[in-house]
Amino acid sequence: MTRRGITLMELLVVVAILGLVAGMAAVTYAGVGEQADNSVAKAESTALRDACLRFAADAGRPPSSLSELWTQPADVATWDPAFRRGWRGPYASGTATEATADYRLEPIDGELAIIRDQPEISLSTGLVPRP
Repeated sequence: MTRRGITLMELLVVVAILGLVAGMAAVTYAGVGEQADNSVAKAESTALRDACLRFAADAGRPPSSLSELWTQPADVATWDPAFRRGWRGPYASGTATEATADYRLEPIDGELAIIRDQPEISLSTGLVPRP
């Protein structure tokens, strides 16, 4: 007598093997999204820090808020090549709304730092805050 089809036991073995493979794949790729978020946040923080340093070099003072990287402050004159001083921004790419929603500029241990809460990042600019 020839057998046609598969038995319930064979089907259960195949389902169990597929479950094991799916479980191993889930464990392997579980943290990939979080790692990507952290990498993006670190790159954005570094870009903002560099923009703050360029602003401070041009304006003669550190920015009092991140929005000053996109909008000329009233107390900073337009760039004057004779004095090599003034605002010649914007200093950061993107929009101020995107960056200021996720990041903030705060004094920490006597220096300005760029802070992001999720994922948690704190990056010192090396600039001393204005009194």
